[in-house]
Amino acid sequence: IILQSYDPGIGYDERDLKLLNFVADHIGAALSRKQADDALRAAHANLAAGSAALHSKNRELQKTLEDLGLAQNELIRQEKLASLGALVAGIAHEVHTPLGICVTAVSHLVEETHGVRRRLDADDFGSADLAVHLDAVEEILTILTNNTQRASGLIRSFKQVAVDQSSDEA
Repeated sequence: IILQSYDPGIGYDERDLKLLNFVADHIGAALSRKQADDALRAAHANLAAGSAALHSKNRELQKTLEDLGLAQNELIRQEKLASLGALVAGIAHEVHTPLGICVTAVSHLVEETHGVRRRLDADDFGSADLAVHLDAVEEILTILTNNTQRASGLIRSFKQVAVDQSSDEA
């Protein structure tokens, strides 16, 4: 701010100059405060915009993290199901073998018994035939006993594994 008089008769004395200096200093300080305040408001606006962007990015990252957690849980569930399927297939195979042998042995015993019945009905069955038949029945019963015990043992073993695994998970 410039104060100037074009009239040569008007001059500023020392008191006027001090007053003008005082006013100028206060105007300068007010302008500086105004500029600092404007700069501070702009910085706050930038900070608020940055903060909003950061919150938005954090929400996006949180959503991504939740989606990854869901995907991980789904993968774990699918892996468990695949493992369970493989385990069930293995158990089925192990149990099927002795049970299949039992089914075959029972079928053979049924055929043998029908044959004996026909020969008895035809009165074509002697004591030697009875001894042969009883030997076959004993052999078939031994096969049935061994294989049903084997299947029972396998099932008991699988149950124990299941109990042990559920105890480990608890």
